[in-house]
Amino acid sequence: MFHIEAFQNPAPSYGIHPFWFWNGEMEDRQIIHQIHEMADKGVGGFFICPRQGLMVPYLSDAWFRKVKLAVETAASRQMEVWLYDEYPYPSGIAGGEVTLGH
Repeated sequence: MFHIEAFQNPAPSYGIHPFWFWNGEMEDRQIIHQIHEMADKGVGGFFICPRQGLMVPYLSDAWFRKVKLAVETAASRQMEVWLYDEYPYPSGIAGGEVTLGH
């Protein structure tokens, strides 16, 4: 059955999910601010996508603390969060950790 409300206010899984490139320091206050900005614009979720210039060591405890902050902040706005291993290109090498460890 067709419901116009579903189109006017789509669930987060049907909304826009941009790549959110993380580089630089990724300060906590900026993570929170940017998530609220996305939510206020109707973004349903995002992909955390690390990029060159990232100052937080990739896959470190500090990295995962920032990911946790992003996930918790997004959840408070009913947004979805996805992780995207693209650091650095090409995909899937986990910031060089795969080749360093093997």
